[in-house]
Amino acid sequence: MIEFVNVTKTYKNGSIVAIKDVSFTIKKKEFVFVVGASGAGKSTLVKLMLREFLPNSGKIIIENFDVKKMSKRKIPFLRRNIGVVFQDFRLLPNKTVFENVSFAMEIIECSSKQIKKEVPKILELVGISNKSKMKPFELSGGEQQRVSLARAIVNNPKIVIADEPTGNLDFDTSFEIMSLLKQINKNGVTVIIVTHAQEFTAKMKKRLIKLENGSIVKDEI
Repeated sequence: MIEFVNVTKTYKNGSIVAIKDVSFTIKKKEFVFVVGASGAGKSTLVKLMLREFLPNSGKIIIENFDVKKMSKRKIPFLRRNIGVVFQDFRLLPNKTVFENVSFAMEIIECSSKQIKKEVPKILELVGISNKSKMKPFELSGGEQQRVSLARAIVNNPKIVIADEPTGNLDFDTSFEIMSLLKQINKNGVTVIIVTHAQEFTAKMKKRLIKLENGSIVKDEI
């Protein structure tokens, strides 16, 4: 569960208001689009969820963690609940597909036995099991995004945040990525897609939270 209560975040000593008095609740296993133009406050929401910085005021609860009050040593435990998919993929260029995904498991000190068991299953789930020995430069944009998605879910997070996951992809490939995210949601994961593109929101008939100038102007299915 994710809850924002009257959250405000400003920059440059309050001269720039990124989000203002934002409140919403996202239930477990929900699928939610967060949309808005550039500068609307979407990236700030993501960074607040990941506890990259703190709000100036308000309350944020994620999976029973009080984000504002938690100590720094608990931040890794919060982030283990959250898998993130980035627009620019952020893959390690000198590692293979298998190694890029397994790296996420190594960070949390999974055993080599666990890695050898789980990574192939995840690669099969996202449709790139035949690409495991290839490096990112040998893949298409859509394939790289599938690797990014596999890396985000390999540790079984409760929440997946996809930040502009189709921004660098053509329509057909974007649809495939959206379908994968929908399947992950069906498997019980809360999915939040943050985007300025709204061509998929009507078709998928999921909840939509729209931001304008740091405020929520629409929250509906």
